[in-house]
Amino acid sequence: MVAKTAQEAQDVVFGMFLANSAPALVLFDSEASHSFISSQYVAKHSIPLCTMPKPMLVNSPGGNMRAMYQCLGVKIQIMGREFCANPIVLEFGGIDVILGMGWLTKYDAVIHC
Repeated sequence: MVAKTAQEAQDVVFGMFLANSAPALVLFDSEASHSFISSQYVAKHSIPLCTMPKPMLVNSPGGNMRAMYQCLGVKIQIMGREFCANPIVLEFGGIDVILGMGWLTKYDAVIHC
């Protein structure tokens, strides 16, 4: 998903937050089952990768993508508080981090649109 598509969607919210102390465009997506981080953001900010036990096939608006890596313990800072995420690494543009239902549920987050 790119930022323009996110702006047009009714069920998502996004904004600029810190991810591992670097500015990131973060999308809160209640339609996403998992959380994701762009491979470009990971490379740019030298975020450590770990191989997932089993590769995952991710169905997205851009088509199916094979995910093999995950970043553990990515710190997302929102209003001065830190929240951890373990996003799956994917190739997508315009958005740095997508926080899905798993993350939203873990932190009892509520999206007010």
